[in-house]
Amino acid sequence: MKTMRMLCAAALAGYCACAVANEANHQQYVVGERAAGMGGAACALGQDVDAAYYNPAGLGWVERNSLSLSANLYGFQRYQSEDSIYIEEDFKTSSFVTIPSAMSSVFRLDDKTTLSLSAFVPRRYSLSDLIAFPAVNHFYNVSREDQTLWVGPAAGHALSTNLSVGASVYGVYRTFSTLESLTYGDMRVAYSRDLNYWSLGMLAVLGAQYRPDDNWRLGASVQSPTVSMAGRGKYQSTVVDDDTIDPIYMDELDADSRLPGRITAGIAWEKEKVFAAGVDVTYHFPTSFKLLEGTDYKGTYRTMEMRYEAVVDVNVGAEYYVLENYPLRCGFFTSHSSAPDVTRTTEDFPAQIDLYGLTFSVGRVSENVALSLGLNYLFGSGEDYGWRVGQDGYPVDAVVDAREQQIFLFFNTSYMF
Repeated sequence: MKTMRMLCAAALAGYCACAVANEANHQQYVVGERAAGMGGAACALGQDVDAAYYNPAGLGWVERNSLSLSANLYGFQRYQSEDSIYIEEDFKTSSFVTIPSAMSSVFRLDDKTTLSLSAFVPRRYSLSDLIAFPAVNHFYNVSREDQTLWVGPAAGHALSTNLSVGASVYGVYRTFSTLESLTYGDMRVAYSRDLNYWSLGMLAVLGAQYRPDDNWRLGASVQSPTVSMAGRGKYQSTVVDDDTIDPIYMDELDADSRLPGRITAGIAWEKEKVFAAGVDVTYHFPTSFKLLEGTDYKGTYRTMEMRYEAVVDVNVGAEYYVLENYPLRCGFFTSHSSAPDVTRTTEDFPAQIDLYGLTFSVGRVSENVALSLGLNYLFGSGEDYGWRVGQDGYPVDAVVDAREQQIFLFFNTSYMF
């Protein structure tokens, strides 16, 4: 029975990895207004709300005050990995998720200096599902809520008609909760794990934009890693079989959810209200930290580690105006996984899935109001932790295939005054 309990514990570890599939992808969907349709290519082009998130130097070119609002994103998320929770038992789940509104207010102090106050939700994941294999009495249940909120000011200043610089500071607040369980009726074993935490940190962004002539645009920005300020979490897991109940409980854990630093460079060509195209390249630095740390109710010290590898992502976008007031926008972006290679020693880490995104939007721009409606589509495949039958007939750990899809509908509006 002890061997069966160990197999169940290991199976749930792989199952939990499925539940945090895109944790290590730095771009789940494209944030912003114009950028949302142009694949996030905003380092050299971004102004107003886009500048506040991607490159605050773009605020230096703002000519009017504005209030921008991104209405709820409505999305459909699907994830599948083969033989990942047990032999011939695939993890398949899909969910509908809504993402809270983002907003940005932009105010010109003078002809060269602009301030903004913004709130963004660059990460939102929601999942609740029951997976059953009645023929062998295997049942799995998972629920997850994960959201990150950025709130803070940004400022841009035009040093000349060709060069603008900017800076922003954001408080980063993350809430995370997950409950996973399995019941193996044929083995008379049940196992569950419950984890929730919140963390608060800060990060800063410095940027510059340079315009060598009327059409070419160059941009660069540097984002610092998150500086942890506070965080608390709880963890509980229980193994139950015919002979034993083995619980672990940890309260008042130190929690830290850290974003790595990044450097972005962008180049674009633009003829205002006619055509624009841009390309951004971003390098995300590696980082590692203790996600949770503390002692359980028996006084045993425990820790949960997280590690992100270095990755490079690309954003490409274009915009074309029809009848002077109707911009059509499209784009492409990558969201490569920064998770370590999937092995037995990384079973608690996210799956390693490289994602690719397509964006499209149509808008209308008048003297005082700008509107846009569009889609973000994300897809990709990679590897997860799973199971195969060994030569002796017992389950052995293995690397298995995994796939993910997401599609989001968004609506943005700005009022300029």
